Amino acid sequence: YLVILTLLVRLVWFFYISGISEINFFYTDSIGYYQLAENILSGNPYSLAGEEPFYSDVFRTPVLPIILISCFLNIRTFLFIQIIISVLTVIFLYRLAHRMTGDKKIAFTAGLLVAFDVPTVVFANMIMTETYYTFFLLMSVYQLVIWKENGRKKHLLLSSVFFGLTAMTRPIGIFLPLFILPLLWMINRKKKIPVLKGNLLFLLPFGFITGSWIVRNYIVFGSFFFSHI
Repeated sequence: YLVILTLLVRLVWFFYISGISEINFFYTDSIGYYQLAENILSGNPYSLAGEEPFYSDVFRTPVLPIILISCFLNIRTFLFIQIIISVLTVIFLYRLAHRMTGDKKIAFTAGLLVAFDVPTVVFANMIMTETYYTFFLLMSVYQLVIWKENGRKKHLLLSSVFFGLTAMTRPIGIFLPLFILPLLWMINRKKKIPVLKGNLLFLLPFGFITGSWIVRNYIVFGSFFFSHI
């Protein structure tokens, strides 16, 4: 029922907005993300400009433009996929809450609150980063919790990958390891896992994903940085 309710609420809002004007699918930043994707598809630089000169952008990370490109800039296709991601967010929030509390009622309540959360519903129907950022961040924590329980390295690696995708969705995510590493240190110490080994295992996928964008910026701008936001 939770899945059906979540999907229904988002689809109702989608068709309501569609009936008014598709311009409501856009917000201030939406135009920038769309322009970045359009320029790449047109063979132009990664730029916010609508015409020459196409100065490369130093602010926005590439996840949302890449998703737009994969949808061939079709707004409805992009939003349907984003709605599914929003539904998956509710599903995994339920699983995370149930795993952490062992109480299905608490898990259902947590899922229900997000299912009917107005900003979450609205952002699921806009060309914005919020839906993907929330999903990747949730999956990062979900995989981390599973790793803490069973100690399997693949879950720590997956957590790192999702943290990397979180940063590549919104640049603020680059700082997340500053909060995660002390937690890993405590868990590794309790599990009697060498701290350096445990932390490196987490940092490698994250560093590879975010490092690829830093290298791109060095090639384009001649200096190492992730984003100027």
